[in-house]
Amino acid sequence: MPSHPPDTLRVKTGLSVEALAPSLAQMDHTVFQDPAWGESAYRGLLTGGGAEGWLLVTEGGEPAGFLVFRRAADEVELLRIAILPRFRRQGWGRWLVESFCGVMARQGAATVFLELRAQNRQAAGLYRSVGFVQAGLRPGYYSHPPEDALIFKKELTRKN
Repeated sequence: MPSHPPDTLRVKTGLSVEALAPSLAQMDHTVFQDPAWGESAYRGLLTGGGAEGWLLVTEGGEPAGFLVFRRAADEVELLRIAILPRFRRQGWGRWLVESFCGVMARQGAATVFLELRAQNRQAAGLYRSVGFVQAGLRPGYYSHPPEDALIFKKELTRKN
């Protein structure tokens, strides 16, 4: 994983659905403007939807962010990523995306895809800065408020 000052956050993987779903739902509600994915939505994704989740936590175990993704063959779809407000602007979003891409590359993934709101320039800038490119547009993808989605992708190599 890319290095970052070791004094604050770490990634937890392999958590049970019972441990992960409530934390994801609570953080989702705090971070996103669109209707938050609830605990039942996360439970469905993590049990029958083929998704996995990573939790970003402080050394004391306090949740600071997360990502949820799904793999199919050599493609990975990043479904949701969030950093809680008090942990933003410290490089953790970049670190989490770079770490995720590196792990996926080492596990044999060739491409990571994600969608984001067309007006989310901050996220688009972050993704571009770590090697993602715009690959398409989904008109009217979001409904609350109505907005198009940009499709981004990143081709992975073992060096990611």
